[in-house]
Amino acid sequence: MTWLCKGYAKSRFPSLESSEADALGSYLAEISMLPGSGEYGMNTILQFGVWARKPLKDRLPSLTVPVSMIYGERDWMDWRFAAEVIPSMKTKASVEVLHNSGHYLFLDNPSGFNQWLDKELRD
Repeated sequence: MTWLCKGYAKSRFPSLESSEADALGSYLAEISMLPGSGEYGMNTILQFGVWARKPLKDRLPSLTVPVSMIYGERDWMDWRFAAEVIPSMKTKASVEVLHNSGHYLFLDNPSGFNQWLDKELRD
C-alpha cells in the first residue's frame, strides 16, 4: 500500500521534492491502515451532503479578531460564501483565492501560499 500512496503523492503534487512526496505517501499509507480517529469527527461537524452543522457564516460576525481566509481556485469549498459574510463582520476580514491550487493550497502552490501567509502575518 505504501508504494501506491507514494505514487499518488508524486502524481498529485508534482511540485514536491521526491523526498517530500515519499514522506507524504508514507503518511497517507499509515493513516489509511491505522484505526480511524479524526475522520469520526467529521460526523460531528458535518451533516449529510457535507453541509456544516454550525455554519461559520453564523459565527464569524461575532469575532473580534482580524480574519483572513484563503481558498484554492479549484477548491471544493466555495470562497463566495466567505465573501458574503465579510460585510457583516465587526473586524478586519479578507478572502483570498490562490491560483494554481485546490484544497491543499500549501502543497499545490507552496510558493504562492507562503507569499500569502508572509503578507498576512506582516499586516
